[in-house]
Amino acid sequence: MLTGKAGCLAVFEERINLKGYDKKVRQVAIIGGQGKVKPALVITNDFRIDLETLIRKYSRRWLVEKSISEQIEFGSPEQDIFINGY
Repeated sequence: MLTGKAGCLAVFEERINLKGYDKKVRQVAIIGGQGKVKPALVITNDFRIDLETLIRKYSRRWLVEKSISEQIEFGSPEQDIFINGY
């Protein structure tokens, strides 16, 4: 169990085989956040990084991607909203 801004997270980790890839990979399932966080699945071949650091690293990446996605949606052509003075 990890705790953070989203509350408690249940984390499950295992080594799996992927079809078409000849090495083991690390699969991490993240569930929880008191219903505020959608379940996530991280697959990586990095076995050196500890679990907490891995989750924090990917959560920062997801926040950046979410922000970019929201900015794209904000300026979509279907809306009458313009960005950057246009």
